[in-house]
Amino acid sequence: MLAPRLRHRIDVLQPVITRDAANGAVVETLTSILGGVLLPAEVVPLSGNAYVAASTVQNSVVARITIRERAGILPNMTIVHLGVRYTIQAILPDPTFARHLTLMVSGGVVDLV
Repeated sequence: MLAPRLRHRIDVLQPVITRDAANGAVVETLTSILGGVLLPAEVVPLSGNAYVAASTVQNSVVARITIRERAGILPNMTIVHLGVRYTIQAILPDPTFARHLTLMVSGGVVDLV
């Protein structure tokens, strides 16, 4: 993969489950696995969709994110690019040289109205 294609910067967030000390409730938070460092990536939106749900206009995006090969990326993680959160739907390894990962992601539903 050519370095100029990795012109975007993403953060990878991992869910962390803790128990609230005050009331014992289980709390899930997202924590960066990169320690605040942004990862070079190529983010390519593939399709978008707008629809009406719960009497408001909703929006969703499907994208492909390509990064250099990296251990520890799991399907339950969240990607953040330019403030938009994407949920990983599938992780596709490079079948030939194991130099990159392709992440098929979907953007969360965002209210437009």
